[in-house]
Amino acid sequence: MSFYFKKKGGTQLHVTDYAGNEYIVQALSTNEGDLNGNQSVSVSIKSSKVNDLFINDIDKLWTITDLDNVEHKIIYLNKKGSGDKLNVDIRGIPLFFHRLDNDRIYEAYNEHMTAHLAFTRIFEDTGFTFVLVDSFNAIQWEGFGGGETKLETFKRAVNRYGAAFEIVGNIVYLKKLIGNDTNHMYRHRLNASNITQEIDAGDMWTYAKGYADYGDEEGGEDWQDAKLTSEYTSPLASILGVLHAPPIKNGNITTTSTMDEQ
Repeated sequence: MSFYFKKKGGTQLHVTDYAGNEYIVQALSTNEGDLNGNQSVSVSIKSSKVNDLFINDIDKLWTITDLDNVEHKIIYLNKKGSGDKLNVDIRGIPLFFHRLDNDRIYEAYNEHMTAHLAFTRIFEDTGFTFVLVDSFNAIQWEGFGGGETKLETFKRAVNRYGAAFEIVGNIVYLKKLIGNDTNHMYRHRLNASNITQEIDAGDMWTYAKGYADYGDEEGGEDWQDAKLTSEYTSPLASILGVLHAPPIKNGNITTTSTMDEQ
């Protein structure tokens, strides 16, 4: 596992709130990453004339842009009082990881699939595109998608096709992996101690889809044959964006009202 750490300072960091307003951040930031794209940014924001313009309002799922002009979604905040001042520690993950971790492929594909087709299905409607730098053999898939997050499917695809990837802006370059470092787990949930207020947006969703009324009472339990489906979008989606929850799959539910309650 290979990591790099870069400490940076200055006033070019900036955060963006839900309404699109940008604020300069006066702070040190630490970027952390490994060979296959596991990246995060950590920033300790202290009260100052510059930071006090936003420090009381900063919240989960604001965007912070680092000195490399990479956008990150804030998924963790630790707000601490120091006298009459407020200090905030935040951690963000690149927008690419956040976007894929909050979108899903609901249909299950069981077929022989080229890398181009697999990644096309993963990247659809994400705002990101991909480039296959090398050629990859087609492989057989069982249960590609099936309601899992696009990030989960992406990780499986990267592993199965033997690829390494690099994110440059909104383009993801995929090439053949050299060596055995296939570490591409995205560890962005933290357990902090000695805090005043901790906010973790790792499990926040604004959209859910459900499948119900399926099964033949003889062991046939395929949710894709559901006679009843339902969707719900929270009003918060207009502020936070559409964040897909794990789909609800319950063949015993047979009424729309019960499905909507779920």
